[in-house]
Amino acid sequence: MVEMGEMGEKGGMRSGPDCMFTFQVDFHYLIMKKKHAFVKELKDRTKKNAINVILLLKAMGNSFDLKVIKYQLVKSATSVAANYRASCLARSQKEFHHKLCIVSEEIDETLFWLEIIKDLGPTYDKELMQRIVTESQEINRIIFKAKMKTRLNENNK
Repeated sequence: MVEMGEMGEKGGMRSGPDCMFTFQVDFHYLIMKKKHAFVKELKDRTKKNAINVILLLKAMGNSFDLKVIKYQLVKSATSVAANYRASCLARSQKEFHHKLCIVSEEIDETLFWLEIIKDLGPTYDKELMQRIVTESQEINRIIFKAKMKTRLNENNK
């Protein structure tokens, strides 16, 4: 039975000298759990976006100029996913920031090649293209915010 003022399965508040420490541990656990879920979700999103790029390109023609663009687009889109995964294994804040900068460059390059394909006007799945562009832009914003936050953290040391 949970006494009034204690934290139990049903919630409630703890009282006593270890209350603040327990709250900090619980809060830290929740933050880490959310962070882990976010990192996994972004890994999945970058991978899915790379797969969608490959699926989009499979249905397009194979003219010489398109082959070069398709090759570059596949490289940049898969590099986003691979380098984000690598950033999650960084050994320091500085290394993490550096790897995020690579991810940022690669997602920007992905968006560039998608624009080129749109401008060239080959036959492609317009709905899938729009989903890829939208997702790439969202990933770009997320990575940009993460870069700025790590830069601020580095400067505050």
